[in-house]
Amino acid sequence: MTRENGTGQAKRSDQDNLFLIQKGNHLQLIADFSFTTDRKIRGCAHFPSVDKENELILTEAVKKALPQYMQHPILHIQHTERPVGTVTKAEIDAEGALWIEGSIFDTPDTNDVWTDIESGKLNKFSIFGRRDHGTYECSIPPDRRISPCVTKALTLFSISIVGENAMNPNTFLEVVKG
Repeated sequence: MTRENGTGQAKRSDQDNLFLIQKGNHLQLIADFSFTTDRKIRGCAHFPSVDKENELILTEAVKKALPQYMQHPILHIQHTERPVGTVTKAEIDAEGALWIEGSIFDTPDTNDVWTDIESGKLNKFSIFGRRDHGTYECSIPPDRRISPCVTKALTLFSISIVGENAMNPNTFLEVVKG
């Protein structure tokens, strides 16, 4: 880049992943970053069984929704908009369970989450999304369903770290020991 076209020279920092570019009076910082943390977790985020709301989410629905979710694999806390980490690996096993690995951000604003994970207060995962196709029972409120609502297709928006309030009691979260 040259000043003749109005763009200043790119300056590489001592770190391989940080560039400072000046274009006229405007500065732009470009960072290609990756983070490392010892706050690693793993577990089962979905198991194909009827949950506390008398709903069964089919494995095939989760499998089809997973690639889109993994484009922005943010972990949330208790189904809030608060991002606390990322999913780094997700796979479905032969029994149809969704196994994930992830990490919790190693920042002061997530220290409370990490403490609750280590103490066992937050010990499960819960998936959240939009049901795109389901059986008739899905239109009935959960407390009035006689037979299970079967979700056949969904858009997966989020995976949350939760406690005993997880809808699917077969999910679990554990700390990965280094």
